[in-house]
Amino acid sequence: MARRPLDLVVLVAALGALLLAWGHAFARTADDPAARLRADGRLPPRRIVLAKDPLGGMSSQAQLPDGVSIDPVTGALVGLALEAEPGVTPLPWEVLRAYEVQPGLVGMPEDIRELDGQQVVMLGFLQPEYDYEDIARFTLVESHWSCCYGVPAGLNGSVYVQLAPKAPRLHLTVQPVRVRGTFRVREQKEGRIVFSVYALEDAQGQILGW
Repeated sequence: MARRPLDLVVLVAALGALLLAWGHAFARTADDPAARLRADGRLPPRRIVLAKDPLGGMSSQAQLPDGVSIDPVTGALVGLALEAEPGVTPLPWEVLRAYEVQPGLVGMPEDIRELDGQQVVMLGFLQPEYDYEDIARFTLVESHWSCCYGVPAGLNGSVYVQLAPKAPRLHLTVQPVRVRGTFRVREQKEGRIVFSVYALEDAQGQILGW
């Protein structure tokens, strides 16, 4: 089954809502004198406000605490540290991005390979796969631009997440997400296309809100 990017769903929803608003506006023109004057340019246009935004009521801007921001260039979180836990390794994105992915994972640094099978914790943003409620599988991405605006994260800027069977499911959000699980290094494919080289299995996810 083909993967369905979030940006395509948002674009279709936005276009549908906009076309619906335009359709209502044009339908009123025939029996509304003010609408006819606006159409002729003799009155300033009335501002159209969509009843529901294409993200289902969510703002596209994450709500962050004081001292935490989103880098305007990379879209990465700035100023939010991973808390240490016994037996769990904090895994910053810089470690994964240091490897430019090659076919067959040739040249994978040993410090990344040694994390395979280890418990790690990461921060990022949720990019859904197929579901938008009761999410059990998703891609954790480093960049806010990737989760919410369709900018490709790249294989070294994304981690495929499978929540544990009894872990609470998540929902579509623009807030940062904290994920802890068993880190895996392997190529995952759909057909001949590699869609992931990093994964978190048996994971627990938490949407961060302030």
